[in-house]
Amino acid sequence: MKVVLLAAGEGTRLGELTENVPKVMLPVDGVPILEHAVRRLQAHGFQDLHINLHHLPDVIRDHFGDGKRFGVRITYSYEPEILGTAGAVEKLLPQLGEDPFLVIYGDNLTDCDFRQLVESHESRKTAATVGVHWREDVTSSGVVVFDEESGRIRKLVEKPSPTEAPKLGHWVSAGVFVLENEIAHIIPSGFSDFGQHVLPDALEAGLALYAHKIDNVIWIDTPEAYRRAQQLWRTIEKP
Repeated sequence: MKVVLLAAGEGTRLGELTENVPKVMLPVDGVPILEHAVRRLQAHGFQDLHINLHHLPDVIRDHFGDGKRFGVRITYSYEPEILGTAGAVEKLLPQLGEDPFLVIYGDNLTDCDFRQLVESHESRKTAATVGVHWREDVTSSGVVVFDEESGRIRKLVEKPSPTEAPKLGHWVSAGVFVLENEIAHIIPSGFSDFGQHVLPDALEAGLALYAHKIDNVIWIDTPEAYRRAQQLWRTIEKP
C-alpha cells in the first residue's frame, strides 16, 4: 500500500524553531519527527512513500534522499503554494493509482500500528478509515463523533467552540487515514483540507466512514508542546 506523508507545513506557531528547519524535521529524542514516521512505516512493511514539500524542501530531500538508506522508496511532490492536506493528495493521485492508500500528517508523533489500521479498514465496507485519539481539550482539533459499537462516523466538527465542544466528546482526528478512491475522486483541485472539506463532504454524500482508535498521538504545535514531546516520546513503545 502506498503512503502519503504530509510535510509541507511551515509550523509558524513554533516561532524561531522553524525558521531554518521544517517542522517535520525538528528532532525528538535526537531523530527528526518525520524520520520517526518513516522508520515505523518501514518496520510495518510500508515501503512506497510520497512526501509533499513546501517550506525549506531541500532540508527534507537532503536528509531522506530516495529513501534507500531507510529501507523505503521516496518520491517528492513540491508545492510552490500550499495545497492543504487534501489538495496535496489530489496532486499525487496520478502516482497513487486506483488502490487504497494511507495518509499521515508528518508533523505528529504516534505509535499507531499501521498494519492493524489497514486490517481494520479492509474488514469493513468503508470509503475511509479515520484514526482517532482521545484528547482532553478538543477546541483546536477536528472532533470525530462515532458509534462506539460499530465505529461508524456520524459527525465531524473542525475546531468546535468551547460551548459546543462538551456536546461532542473527546475523540479527535489523529491525522492518519486509509482512503479508497471513492474519497480520492471527490477531492477538488487546488486548495482543500480533509477535516474542513473532503471528509465532511463525503459524509454528506452518504459515504461510510469509520473510526479506528489510536493510543498515542503527540501534537507539536507550540514551543511548549515541543518541549513536552521530548519527554512523552520516551514513554512510547517503538516499533
